[in-house]
Amino acid sequence: MRKFFTLFFTIAAMISVQAQTWNASTMDAATYEENYVYEGLTIYASTERPVVIDENSKSAGDYSFTQRIKMGGSAGWTDATTPSGRVLGFDVTGNCTITVYVMSSNSSATDRYVAVYAGDNNTTLMEENVLPTSLAGYSATYTGDATTIFVASTNSGINIYGIDVSYGGTKSRDLKAANGKIVSTEYYSITGKRIDAEASNLPKGVYIKKVTFENGKIASSKVNRLF
Repeated sequence: MRKFFTLFFTIAAMISVQAQTWNASTMDAATYEENYVYEGLTIYASTERPVVIDENSKSAGDYSFTQRIKMGGSAGWTDATTPSGRVLGFDVTGNCTITVYVMSSNSSATDRYVAVYAGDNNTTLMEENVLPTSLAGYSATYTGDATTIFVASTNSGINIYGIDVSYGGTKSRDLKAANGKIVSTEYYSITGKRIDAEASNLPKGVYIKKVTFENGKIASSKVNRLF
């Protein structure tokens, strides 16, 4: 077991500077009313602007997903650089392309927009009208030094299924990691010890999340529990 996790962290360290990928399918399904950090991605949430991760199967091209991040309305900000809810944030190291797999949360609404910001909500890299009935990937290009990227809706509810950040066209993990329905979820300490607890009951710390799908495939990821 220890060899497995050592290999996992070694590979992650090697590819982290080249690409980043987040798939909602391997995140903890729950209603979040406080910030949740998953493998470097911060889901900003509050009681006024909660974010829900739940089961929902969609595909876009070759990519498949079994869960979504429900941004149930427009984003909230304390100031231009500090989200207060319904915003996703992550750091990038420099020039990159950010692709967000997203659709409207209302099948009849044609006026829902996804925005990608660099550093603050005054620097807009992309603002696109998302499709109401099908999932699609929308890409923004960032040129500059290391910064924080924010993803949010500018006006109303959208569902985000995955985010890919590529540097020079290199992707770290295939978003096709969602191989059907999740049949089990387990948590381990960084030393490889299995933790017998649900995600909401994990003590503060860093863990490895192991997800097993119905076809036998396994996906592993790092979870940082801050609260």
